[in-house]
Amino acid sequence: MKDWQFNMGLLGFYNVLRHADIDVKFQDDYIEFDEEELKKHLEGFEEKYFSYLIDKYGKLTHWQKLSDICKELEMHKAQGYSNFKENGLKGLNDFITELKNHLKKDNYTKVYQFIKDGYEIKCNAEKLKNVKLNKNQDIQDIIPELEKQIDMIKKIEGYVFSESGKKYLFAKCLIYNVIQNLWDKISFLNRQNRESDIYKAFKEDFTDKTLEYISENKSEYKLKCFATGLPVKNLGSAYELSFLVDTGFDTARKLSNIWDYNNDIFICDLARLIYICMPCGITYSTFKDAVFINANRDFENLKKVNENIFMSIKRTAEDKDNPSLIKNFIAYKALIQAMQKETIELQPKYELLDIQVIRLNQIGGSSNMRYRFNILSKEVLELLSKHSKELDKLIPCGFIDGKTYIYIYPTVIDNIINKTNLFNFIHLLLSRKLDVSLKNFYSDIHIYMLNIINSKFMEAEMEKENKLEHEKIVKDFKNSGYYLGEAYRNKNAENRINGIAYRLLNALKTRNAELFLHTILNCYMYINKPVPKDMEKVLLSDVILAEIGYAFVTGLTGSILKEEKNTK
Repeated sequence: MKDWQFNMGLLGFYNVLRHADIDVKFQDDYIEFDEEELKKHLEGFEEKYFSYLIDKYGKLTHWQKLSDICKELEMHKAQGYSNFKENGLKGLNDFITELKNHLKKDNYTKVYQFIKDGYEIKCNAEKLKNVKLNKNQDIQDIIPELEKQIDMIKKIEGYVFSESGKKYLFAKCLIYNVIQNLWDKISFLNRQNRESDIYKAFKEDFTDKTLEYISENKSEYKLKCFATGLPVKNLGSAYELSFLVDTGFDTARKLSNIWDYNNDIFICDLARLIYICMPCGITYSTFKDAVFINANRDFENLKKVNENIFMSIKRTAEDKDNPSLIKNFIAYKALIQAMQKETIELQPKYELLDIQVIRLNQIGGSSNMRYRFNILSKEVLELLSKHSKELDKLIPCGFIDGKTYIYIYPTVIDNIINKTNLFNFIHLLLSRKLDVSLKNFYSDIHIYMLNIINSKFMEAEMEKENKLEHEKIVKDFKNSGYYLGEAYRNKNAENRINGIAYRLLNALKTRNAELFLHTILNCYMYINKPVPKDMEKVLLSDVILAEIGYAFVTGLTGSILKEEKNTK
C-alpha cells in the first residue's frame, strides 16, 4: 500500500479478482501472489474488469431506465391502458426522443458490429417516433400506434440486454461515466486509437503487456518503478502518470514540474494495471458523486471500510421506504454509516485514527468531476456518528436562492468534514429567517440543532468549558432569547424584535462583544428583568461570543416569527 491512488487501484484490482471468484491472499499492506499464479489470474482480465463494473454500476446507466420503462409499459398493457394518461404519453415521447439520441451516438454505433444482430438496433431506432394525440382523440384511439412503438422499444431492450449487448453497450456507458473520470487518453480512451473493440484494446494495452512484463527476466534491469519498486528495463519501456486525471502530468510539456528537470516518476506495466483499476476501487453513488476512504492502516481495514460505503449506498438506493430526498445524499449518508460501523467494529482492536476521504464529484454548475480531499479526525468521526439522527432531520430543509433550492444537510456535512465551524451558516439562516419575503423551509428547531452540533464541534477551541456545559450553554441561552421575545410580546412590542435581532446579528458578524452586550442590556432594561446569568462570558473570546450569541438569537427569532412547517 502506498499513496491514495495506488491504494484505490489495489483495492480495485482485489475487487475485480474476487468478483471473478478468485481467492486473493493479502497481508497487512499488500496482496500476495506467486508469479505463475498471477499470470493465471490475469488471463482474460479485460473480461473480468468490465464484468465487475457492469455488475456494480449497471443500474446507474441509462440502459437501466430502458428496462424500467419496458416493465411499466407491460403493466399498462396488462391493464388495457386504462391508467395511461396524457402525462404518461408525454413521458413516453420524451423517453423515445432520449433513447433515439443515445442509440445514434458514435460511441455506441461503433460497437453494434460486436453485438449479435446489433445493426437491428440502429434500424429499430430509426423507426421510433413520437405518438401523437390529437385534440379530438383519447388514449384508446391511439393504442395501435402506441403498441407499435412499444414493440420496437421492447425489441431494442432485447438487443441491449442480450449477453453481447450488455457486454458492449453497458461497458461503453461506464467508460465515459466512471472510468474516464479517473484515467484518460490511453487505450480505448485515446482518440487516435482505431480499435473499435474495447475488450481487444484493453487486452492489448494492459493485460498482454503486463503478462509480458511478468514473464521477463529482470535480473539486469537497473531502474525501479516509482510505485512498486519493481525493476524497469529502461525509460522507453516505462510509463509516466500523465494518464491519471487531474493528478498526472506530461513531462514532455511540463518538465519544470520535476526536481532538477530529471524525471524519476515512471512506472512498470504491473503498476499501470493497478492504477487502471482505480474505477473499481472507488464507490459511485451516482455518476456525479463518488467516494473512497483511504483507511491505510492495513489492507483489511481499507477493504472493510469501503465495503461498508458500498453496502450502505446499495441499501439506501434499494430501500423503497426511503424518501427520494435521502437518495439525493446517498454518498453523505453512506460515509457517516461506514464511519459508525468502523467505530463499532474496529475501535476495540485499534484506536480510531484520522482517515483520509477522497470525494470525486461535480462542483457548482460544472459538468467536470473534481477531487476533494479531507482528513476526518477522531473528533469529527465521533461527531458525525453521535449526531447522525439530528443530521438526518435536516435532509428536507433548505431555502430558495434565486432559482436554486439550497439544501442545508450537505452544506453542514461539508463544513464539518472540512473542519469549518457553522457560525457563518447559522448567521445566514437566521438572517434569512428574519426576512419574511424569502422562501425558507426550516424552523428555529433546525437552527437550534445546528447550534448544538456546532458547540460540540468547537469544543477543542473552548478549553475553559467541559463537555457538559457546552450543550447546557446553548440550551440556556436559546431559552433566554425565547423568553425575551415572549416578554416583548406581552408588552405588545413584538414589532421591535426584528430590529433587535438584526442589531445582535450585526454585532455577532463583526464579533463586537461590547455592542452585543449593549443591545442586550437595553432590552432587559426595557422589560425590567435581570440579564441572564453568565451573559458576561461573551467577553471571554470570539468563539464563546458566537456560541452564546447565536443560541440567544435562535431563541429570540423562534419566539415571535411564524414557523414554516413545509419543506420542499
